[in-house]
Amino acid sequence: GACCGVGEGGICACSCLDFPFKEGNSTCPKCNHARISHYCWWNRYVANPIKFNGYTGRGRRAMLILKNQIMPRILLRRTKVQCADDLALPPRTVILRRDAFDAREADFYEALYTQSQAQFNTYVASGVLLQNYAHVFDLLIRLRQAVDHPYLVVHSATATGAAAGAQAAAAMGGLDGARNVQPEDLAGAGSPGCRDAPEALVCAICHEDVEQPARAECGHTFCRVCVLEYVETATTKQARCPTCDKPLTVDLSAGEGSPDKPAPGAGGRASGGGGATAPKAPKKHSILSRINLPGFQSSTKIEALREELHHMVARDPSAKALVFSQFTSMLDLCQHRLEQVGIRCVRLEGGMTLDVRERMIEAFTHDQGVKVFLMSLKAGGVALNLTAASHVMLMDPWWNPAVEAQAQDRIHRLGQHKPITVTRFVIGGTIEERILKLQEKKQLVFEGTVGRDVEALARLTEDDLRFLFS
Repeated sequence: GACCGVGEGGICACSCLDFPFKEGNSTCPKCNHARISHYCWWNRYVANPIKFNGYTGRGRRAMLILKNQIMPRILLRRTKVQCADDLALPPRTVILRRDAFDAREADFYEALYTQSQAQFNTYVASGVLLQNYAHVFDLLIRLRQAVDHPYLVVHSATATGAAAGAQAAAAMGGLDGARNVQPEDLAGAGSPGCRDAPEALVCAICHEDVEQPARAECGHTFCRVCVLEYVETATTKQARCPTCDKPLTVDLSAGEGSPDKPAPGAGGRASGGGGATAPKAPKKHSILSRINLPGFQSSTKIEALREELHHMVARDPSAKALVFSQFTSMLDLCQHRLEQVGIRCVRLEGGMTLDVRERMIEAFTHDQGVKVFLMSLKAGGVALNLTAASHVMLMDPWWNPAVEAQAQDRIHRLGQHKPITVTRFVIGGTIEERILKLQEKKQLVFEGTVGRDVEALARLTEDDLRFLFS
């Protein structure tokens, strides 16, 4: 029956769920307490904090509850390995190709590495390593670019990048095929190409033309993927802008999704016919406009790529390949060299419009003469199904193995009927070998951790940084 009178311990009986409030009265006549309202844990701890606080304060704590306590209990995680029998995917073979620098590349890399290590050791000795994380991250980017091709550093789109490359080139006596970098060139860096050309947005992290721009509150612009990786790998809670050292705040929701407008200097480029456009002159903001093309020299990695593609076509004339690099300038150099030897390519970059992206995908899928799809990891790592290809070429390793796994999954999925071959290019005796060892360590920790913290997989700790510069 209904509760009435006073309950145990002097508590008013209106605390009972079935207390008979009189019609028209919303409060208890004895204690003036309102009716018991419906209690919703979800609204109190998750929905309302996010609704009223966004992603800060109580809202951020609610997001962590959602991520760490709720989602793991309601989501069923099934990997390709667990579902291999049901999916019936073809086998995947991963090949690690190790090459060695030629003498001039080795001299350039050693000169740059010596400079970088000296700067890193200065931060360590002063006890300010983590406070200078942005500068250390920049040193790592330049070393990775130097392994791909010295041109990426010597002809960087930023003044600091070109200056570092000029110092390294001077230390090893110049670089064939590269014009001398003069002070006036450095003053104009950031607006690569012709001095009177419209200024291009340059990412303050990778020092390349911006793909899918993300603008920080301090006014500096980054590639969306670059700033995400930079923030994820940062060891401090508050990442700082690598240009002005102010606290880094970026609205990643702005411009999220497929781009409607291309970034400055962006556009589709394909070589050959059959639905693809004819080869064009270098874009004003391309690295090809900053080098001496008649004296162009390839690199060990680009020549290794050329060899692998020739072997691929020799084994299977219908085979196609995806070529991934984090650096669009590296893709420019690869395309230039492949066109020289008659290998037809199409390109996919983050600044392309949807129409251009679709044309590039259509040309690669249906034109038998197009053998290579050059892709930026920033644009082609996710949300694409390209099962027309059966080979993946990864030009530069990244310390987060999940990034490379996403690239491989573009072709290793339902609809693929050919065996898959993944080739990873690495130069021996460089920072890339340490990155591979770091990948292995992070993957083992990830697989052996309850809950599998994806953020830990991407984060670069102080020990990781010391290992990379050891």
